[in-house]
Amino acid sequence: QPAWCAMHRYLAGRIKDKPDNSNRRFAIAAGMNYTVSKGPFPFWGAPAKEQAKTLSSKKGDFASGRLSEFRLAELYLKKSGRGNPKSCWQLAYTGSVGSQSLMGIPHVHKLRDTLEAAKLWPFETGLRSLDEEALAETKTLICEIYPSAVDVTPEPGEIIDRAQVRTIANYYSELDAKGTLGACFGAPDSLDTGKIEQIEQEEGWILVK
Repeated sequence: QPAWCAMHRYLAGRIKDKPDNSNRRFAIAAGMNYTVSKGPFPFWGAPAKEQAKTLSSKKGDFASGRLSEFRLAELYLKKSGRGNPKSCWQLAYTGSVGSQSLMGIPHVHKLRDTLEAAKLWPFETGLRSLDEEALAETKTLICEIYPSAVDVTPEPGEIIDRAQVRTIANYYSELDAKGTLGACFGAPDSLDTGKIEQIEQEEGWILVK
């Protein structure tokens, strides 16, 4: 099975989001670090009570080249000036997304298995422009987004997270109405074949115009 699928199944089988909002994401990250490096790498950013020999509060040595600190999608956003995303390996502290990734992937896995004719982009569709014909057998397309890619103005009393969701939903809806959304699912011209394969098999991509 592809790397992305194995990873989704692995996390779905281990991470449980309990009713009291507690979970074992730090312990699971520490275990994954042990498997990868036998030390506190690549996941990092643990509060004091969650630190262990294989999970630190500080970033590990990404300069060694063992793993990249950022995915290709995140590097693309940075280089194109469309955002400054944090690394998915960072679990805590300002702007971090690692914990959200660990907790969110099991829910994505469940949605894909529960919803009728659901597919994950770009893993199951390819990193390519999509139209009605390409999605003829798909009723739900699940995509990764980056809310900070669009400017947000919260309404009076509205929290920023809610405003971001509302704004980016309207943004994609408007692109769809104009007939330009389908092209957003394609690969930027700057990506070569090897990188596209890496994205489709393992890393995924972020839906941006």
